[in-house]
Amino acid sequence: RRTALRPWESTLAIGPVLAAPQILDALGADVDIVLEAAGLTREQFDRPDNLISYESMGRLFARSVVRTGCPHFGLLVGRQGGLHSLGLVGLLVHTSKDVGTALRSLERYFHLRVRGADLILEVDGDTARMGHIVHSRVPATDQINDGALAEVYNVLRVLCGPTWRSSEIQLARRMPADTKPFRTFFAAPLRFDADMHAVVFESKWLDHKLPPADPEL
Repeated sequence: RRTALRPWESTLAIGPVLAAPQILDALGADVDIVLEAAGLTREQFDRPDNLISYESMGRLFARSVVRTGCPHFGLLVGRQGGLHSLGLVGLLVHTSKDVGTALRSLERYFHLRVRGADLILEVDGDTARMGHIVHSRVPATDQINDGALAEVYNVLRVLCGPTWRSSEIQLARRMPADTKPFRTFFAAPLRFDADMHAVVFESKWLDHKLPPADPEL
C-alpha cells in the first residue's frame, strides 16, 4: 500500500466520473456553476482519458452534494462506471482468462489510471474482498470511495455473471441517515465503520473462467 500523496500529485483519468454532469442536471443543479466551483470545465468530460486532480474530484463531489441535497451523489456517479471507464486497463481485465487473473491485473495496473488510490485484492480461505483506499487528503473522501466501490461492484458483476452475489459490502465511513440507496444497489448486507471500502464475495469465484479472448487483444 502506498503512502499519501500531496494533493497536486494525485490524478486520475476522468472516465469513472464522466456521468457527474448528467446526474447533476437530472437532480436540477446548475452544472456549469458546480463545475466552475470545482475548478473543472465541461470540455474535460469530453474524453474519458482526460486527467484531473483528485482535489478537483473531491471538490466536485463536495459541491454536488451541497447543490443537489443528495447525500449519496458519489454512489450515483459510481453506479454508471465499470470496465468501460478504465480504458486499456479495463480491456486487459475483460480479456483475462479467469476472474482471479482479471482482478489481480486490475490491482496491479490501476495506477496507470489513478494516482492517489489503490485497489486491493485480499483472499482469506473461502472469502475474498476487493477494496478501494484513497491515499490523498482531499474533500469528500467518503463520496469518492462510495463511487469507486460501486464501480468495483459493477466490474465483479460483469466478470462473474448474473448468478454472482456479494456476501457483504464494507464501507469505511459512518452509517448515513438513509441507507436505502446502498441497500438497493448492492443488494447485500452492509457493514459501516470498516477498515476500507470493499466488496466481499466467495473466493471460489476467482476460478470462474471468462470467455476466450482474442489473442491479438
